[in-house]
Amino acid sequence: MYTVDIIRVGDVTRFLRVVMSIVKRRQVDAVLDYLEGRIAGNVLLMVLEEEHVAHRRKTSPLRILGPRFAMTRSEALAASAARTGKARVEGNRKAFLTRVQRRVLLLPTTFGVRDLQRVLGVSKPRAQTVGAIMEREGFVKSHFERVPPRFRKKVFERV
Repeated sequence: MYTVDIIRVGDVTRFLRVVMSIVKRRQVDAVLDYLEGRIAGNVLLMVLEEEHVAHRRKTSPLRILGPRFAMTRSEALAASAARTGKARVEGNRKAFLTRVQRRVLLLPTTFGVRDLQRVLGVSKPRAQTVGAIMEREGFVKSHFERVPPRFRKKVFERV
């Protein structure tokens, strides 16, 4: 018995096109059509199910997966890339908020924009932006000190 390990999809399709004397030709053609984007995943599953019913295939893919692949391979890859991009953005956002929350714990209970500048080592506009993010995310509350209006300062308190 010999085995051939082929990993890349392009190599698999090229190999299956060359080897024409395969016993399960209908299944191979259906898989090739799916990989090249000519049929949707549900059609591929139905072909494999028909082969199972005709006793030319051991297992039924519908029992394992169910009919839930209404896209071609290229559509599925595009949808997967979009979902991955959204997950990456959300993951980056969560990581950023975790870092911001840790920074809040380094600050005193009551602090101002200058304290943010000093602790974070950023400019005043950036410190104001980080303070606004902290407030928006519910890490701190803010109010203005009671001083003459021209000199009022924003003060943050940890929640």
